[in-house]
Amino acid sequence: MKDPRIVALIELQSVINEKNELYRTHEAVPERLEELKSKIQEAEDKLKAAELEIEGMGSTETKVKKEKKQVEERLSEIQTKLNLVKTTREYENRQKEIKAQKDRLIEIEKMTSESETKKPELEKHVEALRKETEDVKSHLAEEIADLEKQQSAFDKQLEEIEVREREKRQDVPSSILERVDKLVLLRQGVAVVPINDGSCGGCGIHVSPQTIQVAKRGLDLIQCDRCSTYLYWDDDLVE
Repeated sequence: MKDPRIVALIELQSVINEKNELYRTHEAVPERLEELKSKIQEAEDKLKAAELEIEGMGSTETKVKKEKKQVEERLSEIQTKLNLVKTTREYENRQKEIKAQKDRLIEIEKMTSESETKKPELEKHVEALRKETEDVKSHLAEEIADLEKQQSAFDKQLEEIEVREREKRQDVPSSILERVDKLVLLRQGVAVVPINDGSCGGCGIHVSPQTIQVAKRGLDLIQCDRCSTYLYWDDDLVE
């Protein structure tokens, strides 16, 4: 005969250990899944950065073309008015302004030339990154799908176990639940053990004959003097 509290503890411990075993067998899945998704994200980030660079280059080209037109218009305007100046000082100022506009046109032409040279190379680089990204996704897709399937199955199993755990916890007196949880943490899932061959099934310390008799009657909760786990008598074990 066992104290109902002991029966409840044994059943709760069984469910807790089942949950811990589920976590143990599944622990590598989330890490591997994150690793694979990070590889895809890294490839996508490189591609996005290169695409943004091309977009930026296009925006710059538009601004440069607009500025070139404005500079050319200003230069034409200054040259038209050059013959209308009346003093040497005005003439010199107009010449300086003409030079400044021509210098800016040279800079713009240089920028345009560099952009025209760089853009095809960058476009080629983007295409290579796009292919690389697709290759990475294709290469990892099957493994990711399998891991996500495992994750889904794990979530379902865990939910079922946690429902059973909550039910079993309701059968354990609240006065000892906190102590049980501490034992589970300290002793790797062990909170209640049978007396085995006259000793504690948890730490192996000898159990007194009086304690064994109390355990056999199953009328009270007993804790090991050394490891504090709860003890019970199991008729299926030979003393």
